[in-house]
Amino acid sequence: MKTIIIGAGELGRNLIDVLLKNGHDIVLVENHPDTLASMRNLFDIMPVLGDGASIKTLQEAGVGNANNLIAVSSNDSTNLLACKIAHQFNIKTIICRLHGLEFFSKEHGITPESFGISKLIDSEADCAERVINSIDNRYIIEKIKFSNPNAVVTAIKVLENSPITGMPLRMITDNDLLKYVRLAAIIRNRKMIIPHGETIVHPGDELYIAGTIKAVDDIIDWIAPRHQETKRIVISGASRIGTLIAEKLSEEGKVVRVIENDETLSENLLNRNNINITLINGRSTDNAILLEAGVDECDVFVSAQSDNEDNILCGILAKRIGAKKVVVLTTKSEYIDVVPEIESINASFNSCLVSVNSVLQALPHNKEQSQVSVGAVLQRYNHAYVHEFRVDKHAKICGKKLAEFHAHFTENVPTLALVMRGDEVFTPTGDFIAQENDIAVAVTTPENFKNINELFRAHNSFFG
Repeated sequence: MKTIIIGAGELGRNLIDVLLKNGHDIVLVENHPDTLASMRNLFDIMPVLGDGASIKTLQEAGVGNANNLIAVSSNDSTNLLACKIAHQFNIKTIICRLHGLEFFSKEHGITPESFGISKLIDSEADCAERVINSIDNRYIIEKIKFSNPNAVVTAIKVLENSPITGMPLRMITDNDLLKYVRLAAIIRNRKMIIPHGETIVHPGDELYIAGTIKAVDDIIDWIAPRHQETKRIVISGASRIGTLIAEKLSEEGKVVRVIENDETLSENLLNRNNINITLINGRSTDNAILLEAGVDECDVFVSAQSDNEDNILCGILAKRIGAKKVVVLTTKSEYIDVVPEIESINASFNSCLVSVNSVLQALPHNKEQSQVSVGAVLQRYNHAYVHEFRVDKHAKICGKKLAEFHAHFTENVPTLALVMRGDEVFTPTGDFIAQENDIAVAVTTPENFKNINELFRAHNSFFG
């Protein structure tokens, strides 16, 4: 599958890394020679030096026979024009990252579709949505959603006194809710564990739970009861992400306070229509300002400033003062591994990684790789992926019980978290029989991907 990527910034570099591992042939278009040379040294790509908005450059990149074009340069105008050109060359999947929607007007018929865009990536809006999804329970770390709106994988921090800790999972029989979810993965000490019947969950584990939205919510309420409704939120930063979060939470009736030192950003926030918030002018790294904003009594503190280091520092200070849950946003790839190791930060979202996931979910299944697509990269452990596999009628797994395959793998036994069949969502056990065109979801690492992929690779016979 040939994919043209426009731009080698943070998002472009991360996409190259993920897509190369998943069978894509990458052509990178970049107008800075030094950056392009660096990418060529790091990755097995076809480099093309030039402007992504140039027809000549895109023809050199092979736009006429590409499957996908992903425009993620730092220049929104370049991205839009590249998409328009790609549309003229009949590229099927065209993905565009923008930093806002001011280029479009429904009233005048100027829409993403008029530029040929299949999927629009609004990095800030996507990141704001991920934060909002994690706020309803203070122990939720992240939620991963799928094309079926009833399917979800939710990560939660396990508490010291949680009823799920201290014994093998097979012995937990006092809650029938476990029958309706799958424990897809555990992150412990920055390593991933695939749970099985003998696995013991420890306090502090980050547990990824798969199932329908209701089933997952019910089991989370058992593992980590909400105790009280999340009402009071303090947001550090009136950046676009901070403003989007404040606006949505205000609409939901939450008590929202925003700390901002910049006069222009403060004024822009106050001029928003139908937003009911309290604005505190000052620096979020000032303890007195944090206390004035009520951080010591808030349910959730969200650090959404434009400066990564300030966000991390504010999160640590807020937790020390008394915030029940701290959510920190970052933009640089270097912080993806670092921030989850900071104990006082309960949840973290990297806007670049959020955008990577948005792009991955928009790409079609790769037929050259057993019809596999990457649905997400875990925010808390970016060496693991949520893969989606379409069951081919000639695949080993089609028409057979899952239990038949476990004996054939001595290590890294494949585990399926979910199976989506039309509007239905299943949490498969050993007796589950996969059918043609089912979409199976698995949490994978480089170590277990080969075994999982083997189940879905088309074969003439089980041993073929």
